[in-house]
Amino acid sequence: MPLSSAIRAAVGILLVVSLLSGCGLLFVNGPAPSWQDASVENLPIMAASAPCSTGKVPIIGDLIIGGFGVGLVMAELYNRTQHDGYWGESEKATEVFGAVLAAPYPLSAHKGNQKVNDCRAFNVRLSEER
Repeated sequence: MPLSSAIRAAVGILLVVSLLSGCGLLFVNGPAPSWQDASVENLPIMAASAPCSTGKVPIIGDLIIGGFGVGLVMAELYNRTQHDGYWGESEKATEVFGAVLAAPYPLSAHKGNQKVNDCRAFNVRLSEER
């Protein structure tokens, strides 16, 4: 595989991965901003105007896909050690693909998990205040 083809493939992969990543960022809604400092009277209004997510299903998807990318990189590194450190063009492309695939998913899962935890804390505070 010529280098220019590898670069084109890597750019194409970057574009596709950017479209697939971010379920935790896109589909998980956190509570309204400044909910921790809000008065008791404003909490029901905040809950009604900005409903938040308490489910972690999109986060699990991010972790699974990110784990696949990490596994791909680890398999390629293991492969390289079995072949006396040889690192050809296809191996470079595979490691780049795996690293690019793995990178955005843990971040998305982490941010989505923070939103879900904030939403659960918001709901607890709301129920305590009622």
